[in-house]
Amino acid sequence: MSRVLYADPAGNITAIVRGAASEDRADIVREILKQNRAEQVGFEVQPQHGACGRLEMMGGEFCGNAARSFGFLKAAEQWESGVHTVGIEISGAEQIVGVCADLDAQTAFAQMPLPLECCSCEVDGFAYPVVRMEGISHLIAENTEPSELFVSHALAAAKKLKWDAFGILFLQKNHMTPVVYVKQSDSLVWESSCGSGSLACGWYLAKRMTGPIDGKTGFAFSQPGGRIDVELQVKDGTVLSAAMGGSLRLSVWTDL
Repeated sequence: MSRVLYADPAGNITAIVRGAASEDRADIVREILKQNRAEQVGFEVQPQHGACGRLEMMGGEFCGNAARSFGFLKAAEQWESGVHTVGIEISGAEQIVGVCADLDAQTAFAQMPLPLECCSCEVDGFAYPVVRMEGISHLIAENTEPSELFVSHALAAAKKLKWDAFGILFLQKNHMTPVVYVKQSDSLVWESSCGSGSLACGWYLAKRMTGPIDGKTGFAFSQPGGRIDVELQVKDGTVLSAAMGGSLRLSVWTDL
């Protein structure tokens, strides 16, 4: 029997499904999304590279909030309290992702795969930066008013880029409104928060900073569902590692 648990990482409600047969996934996704109980769905499967668990998202995309939610869940199933780091696998990421879970404070931070490159995409005659990552690419629309019209134009312009999932991030100073389209599930969601989008914005802003940057630097992005913190380790202007996270809550398992 399939069971589902709902995670709330800064409002980006993620359904984690356990025990589902592969042929039932599409129906499960449709039912959960139809009920408006979650913005995205991930399926727990057997790990392939020796991690404590693996989560495959509904469209095979990478999701930072889902990664830290799943890591927090795996830690909570092993320990009752304390701060613990676990390694999990998630679709869209080739390497094991480390998640640091504070079970008492109810926070989780995921070590994130670094962006691959920054390119550009022209929308309505203006070139916007696109941060390409494993499993997802994000267009950063800085100082652009969020609108469905802009989203449709951006998705049409981005068709020439290769991506499994594409985010449009409306960034105004430290406030970010994320919209994510997943190709395989043909789903477009104005998300309450986006972990990989937060990292993309932090990485982009750090790269844009003038002068030598060394040591740890951080960004905090308020989003419709809450705040996500980004921590970057930088040396001579090069980002060496990155983590993102913040508060997180889990529901209890229920039968599907």
